[in-house]
Amino acid sequence: MQIGCGDFCKQHHLKTRKTEHPPIYTHLINLKTDEYISRTVQLGTPTTLKEICELAEAGFTKFTEIEGYQIFKKLK
Repeated sequence: MQIGCGDFCKQHHLKTRKTEHPPIYTHLINLKTDEYISRTVQLGTPTTLKEICELAEAGFTKFTEIEGYQIFKKLK
């Protein structure tokens, strides 16, 4: 007597597909230390806005602000 898979196998297959985990995506990690060029702009001076605009146009991004200065950085 030959036993066929029939409905049991179909149900088992559907059940297993529903409980499978979603795929896990991995990203390559750059372990090398990046080197940056940094610039500071003192807040509250007449040229503050102009300096910030020039740095933004040159590709710098704001890194942090401390004691009345904004610090910008960009990769070398």
